[in-house]
Amino acid sequence: MKNRKAQVEIVGIAIVLVIVILGALFLFGMSTKTSNGPTVKQELKKSKLGPNFLNAMLKTTTPCNSYSVKELFNDCFTKRLITCSSQTSSQTKTYNSCNYLTDVVLVGILNFLDEEGEYYDFKVYLDGEAQGDFEKKSKLSSKLCAGTKKSVIYLTTTDHDSLKLELTLCT
Repeated sequence: MKNRKAQVEIVGIAIVLVIVILGALFLFGMSTKTSNGPTVKQELKKSKLGPNFLNAMLKTTTPCNSYSVKELFNDCFTKRLITCSSQTSSQTKTYNSCNYLTDVVLVGILNFLDEEGEYYDFKVYLDGEAQGDFEKKSKLSSKLCAGTKKSVIYLTTTDHDSLKLELTLCT
């Protein structure tokens, strides 16, 4: 009889332990999510989007004689020796590196952020002065950013000037 009573107590303790563990797991799972905001995983993904996107954009090889976006920016603000052509359905259009960047490359690349529903603001500065032709805003920019804005900056130098690319995302 004592043996049976001890076994029942052990089973009772085991059940209580299982309930406590399940409750702790539930509370831990709920504490990693905010009620109205993104999950921790989503926040981490979003925090890496800006640097990864800008880095990938600069390394992207374009159809313009296989030059990278970074090489086109450097040429645009130095010698302007690179010429590119783009084929449309009816004609072939020739561009210098600056026009190719603004009319073809940036429109195509930044369109990805628009499709993802990301708020962004892209600017280029030469020696601290904004280059208006390169300013691109997301389709969502007419709406206010409800979160915080984070800017990613890429700095480089051309032959004589400093070049700064800035991508601001709403997080």
